[in-house]
Amino acid sequence: MTPFLPFFSLTPFFSRTVNNFQIPFVVAGCGGHSPLSKMRATYRTPYKIDNTLTLESYDDTDYGYLRVVANAQTLRVEFHPQSDGGATKTPDDDVTITLATHTLS
Repeated sequence: MTPFLPFFSLTPFFSRTVNNFQIPFVVAGCGGHSPLSKMRATYRTPYKIDNTLTLESYDDTDYGYLRVVANAQTLRVEFHPQSDGGATKTPDDDVTITLATHTLS
């Protein structure tokens, strides 16, 4: 079983643990419309929603894009906000999935 990465809107990153598998949910769609929708509240992350689901991080102020880097061992998803400018190459947020163990780092 491989990790599942659904993409929606805003830029939150959730993780869920099911049967000892860590599953990342990256919610991304932070470009192309204005204004950006705000979260209903301000959350200190990581924010535990229930015993299997955690909001790890979010950005509800910046437009941006995702960069996905894959190889035989890992899948890495990076969020790059537009506000960092064209010269910045360091992502503001990222998640790496180790494919053999289904764990996040």
